[in-house]
Amino acid sequence: MTSLQQKYIIPFLLVLSGLASIYIFFILNQHTNLLKDELKRKGIAVLENFTAASEVDILLQDEDRLIALINEVTQKDDDIDAAGIYINDNEELLSSDTIFQFPSISLRKLTEYDLSNNFLFVQPIEDQPGNIIGIVGVSVSKARIDTILYNTGLRLILIGVLSFSLVGYFVSFLTKRLKILVDNAIEEAKQIEEAYAELQNLQGELEVTNVYLEERVKVRTEELNNANTEFQTANGELKEFAYIVSHDLKAPLRAIDSLTKWIVEDYEEGLDEEGKSLIKTLKERVTTMNKLIDGVLQYSRISRTKVQRENVDLNEIIEYVWALLKPNESYQLIIKKELPTIHISYDKIQDVFLKVIENAIRFNDKTERLVSIDWSESQDFLNIMVEDNGIGIVEKEQQEIFKIFRTLDKKVFPNQIGLGLTLAKRIIEHYGGDIHVSSTPAIGTTFTLSIPKQDL
Repeated sequence: MTSLQQKYIIPFLLVLSGLASIYIFFILNQHTNLLKDELKRKGIAVLENFTAASEVDILLQDEDRLIALINEVTQKDDDIDAAGIYINDNEELLSSDTIFQFPSISLRKLTEYDLSNNFLFVQPIEDQPGNIIGIVGVSVSKARIDTILYNTGLRLILIGVLSFSLVGYFVSFLTKRLKILVDNAIEEAKQIEEAYAELQNLQGELEVTNVYLEERVKVRTEELNNANTEFQTANGELKEFAYIVSHDLKAPLRAIDSLTKWIVEDYEEGLDEEGKSLIKTLKERVTTMNKLIDGVLQYSRISRTKVQRENVDLNEIIEYVWALLKPNESYQLIIKKELPTIHISYDKIQDVFLKVIENAIRFNDKTERLVSIDWSESQDFLNIMVEDNGIGIVEKEQQEIFKIFRTLDKKVFPNQIGLGLTLAKRIIEHYGGDIHVSSTPAIGTTFTLSIPKQDL
């Protein structure tokens, strides 16, 4: 910053000061010349009027009249500081100023003298050509010139100082701003240099990472190929397992079921109450086992089965499910507002509502049993709420009920296999949605089915 001031700013200010001084001098000189011309014109005009007015009085040698005329000339204009008359060949002087003296009485025409403090204008008076009867003179003071030049010069100097100060401040301000800009530019250049160096390092790291990623991609591709092979194998095994479950496991169950029927038919009279109870328990266990097998098969097929979508009226689905479940008169179904039509698999969404509504009917201990259905929309989902006033679910078990083979107390509900809500949740999740539960024990439970609107 100091070198910049020494090299550019100080010389600039000195040159500016010199130019300002020359300008002030020029203005003052111009004003001086204009004022001098004005005063000279005024002096000549006054002298000529004075000469014309005093000519007769000089001839008559009327001293009183001449003195009055001199006083009139000097008092009429502030610039006229003195006036005087020589008469009778310099024998008598009449003047408004005792120190007023003419430098010469031998002049023959109007003459002007530029003295230190005034302009002196002198003119002879002739009564006939060649006969001078007197000389008149007028002195014009330079005081107004000095006053005007002083005031003008003072104003110019003040303006110059103010302008110089403003220019100096402006230059200083610009210099500081320039220094800030230069410093910022230098800092940005450093940052760019550092960023470039960092970019070079990152480029090197990127090349290393790229090589590493290429190797990883190769490894992952190979792993995916192996996983795909394993998946195909597992899928085949799953299909085989499903076939075994549906045929090889169900065949013995059917045989057991037939055998129990034969025993009851052939030996019913010989069976005591305990025997009959055991036969009944055996039949219930066979039924439960069949339900388990069917549930496992249905669970395994959900993600593997390609379903056809169609427009499904949910009001029709609810009506069909309610008729299928045939709850007694103590149950009441309330649809708070008409349900929408959605684009989904008819069978799958029917299974979901069948299992959720069946759950609401089954686990209800009230005298007046209610199942109400409502729906709302969020930005991304259609939310369908199925609410009951049943026994409710304690908080710690609210997520457990969606796990496979998890049920409420088996002692209270011995014939439940724990697959209904699991299947319902898996179907909804297969469509990108979810099921949420909120419940208060002894008050009731609400299941919220969230279905993505993009699939509707």
